[in-house]
Amino acid sequence: MAAMREGRLGDAAVYKATALTAAPYPEALIAVTALAEPLPDFAELASTSMPDGSLGHSYAAFLSRHRIAPLTISAPVRQQIAPLNLVAARYVVVHDVFHVLLGFDISRAGELAVWSFVAEQRYCRSYEQAAACARVLYPLAEPSARIELKRQRARAIELAHESTCLIGKPLERYWSQPLAEVRRELGIRSTCDA
Repeated sequence: MAAMREGRLGDAAVYKATALTAAPYPEALIAVTALAEPLPDFAELASTSMPDGSLGHSYAAFLSRHRIAPLTISAPVRQQIAPLNLVAARYVVVHDVFHVLLGFDISRAGELAVWSFVAEQRYCRSYEQAAACARVLYPLAEPSARIELKRQRARAIELAHESTCLIGKPLERYWSQPLAEVRRELGIRSTCDA
């Protein structure tokens, strides 16, 4: 609560994720632990100018278009809290990058798609539960979007099976590369942009 009051949204999100997310599946934990930098500072990366069409440029445009501030995590939280559930902490920082890579916007259908993708990639039981809840609740909240919710979820599940395990990829290394090239390298087939 103190982190929220102080405007440290990234820290608050990591506290929440660490406390409420079940232990990750072993494969996801191994993949994230193997990364040189499991918690990249995408806020810092977003502040640098990247070539048009690059992953970094696309991420910055996504944040701007949707009026989202990139989350930052303080050094104490990185050192003390995040390691308690490194997969959950990493997912906090990569969630919006997933939107960009997968081509899903921030509508309910886009959020359901990202949750469905993460659930299918099997990072953690909690994410499977979140996707299941969204699959039930989102159509109730927005009945007119049922067809789109179903379509985007199906597309996300296909992408999850075709692509590599995204949570374990050093996404910050791809920052200046063209988005289309990064998608190809990660096994994300052609997708619409959010």
